[in-house]
Amino acid sequence: MAAQHCTQCGSVFEAKRKTAKYCSSKCRSAKNSGKSASVATLPKADAKGAPQAGPVATATALELEAAGAETSSAGMAALALAHRLDHPGLETGSSLASLARQHGASLERAITIAALSTSNPVDEL
Repeated sequence: MAAQHCTQCGSVFEAKRKTAKYCSSKCRSAKNSGKSASVATLPKADAKGAPQAGPVATATALELEAAGAETSSAGMAALALAHRLDHPGLETGSSLASLARQHGASLERAITIAALSTSNPVDEL
């Protein structure tokens, strides 16, 4: 089958049937329950195709850069979670709360690890 666009969220998906309209059961349920389409919440892409950073991702990137932790795995995880918080799509309130908690934990872990790796062992004494 050819790739199609979901009529609810606008994402591209591989349809299993010719008559498929939705990418997932979440989108089908959202459409049937009258929830608004999440097309407006999809991240806009920049010239390179990367999603534009929203306010949470921008603040996260600045904090990671200041700590020197932007290339750590925890820093990258915090930035990925920040992008999801900025562009939630069909996330529910409880899943957004969980994302926010995980984002905070990842950001704290990245900054802590960066601080420990740059500390001088002589200063510890």
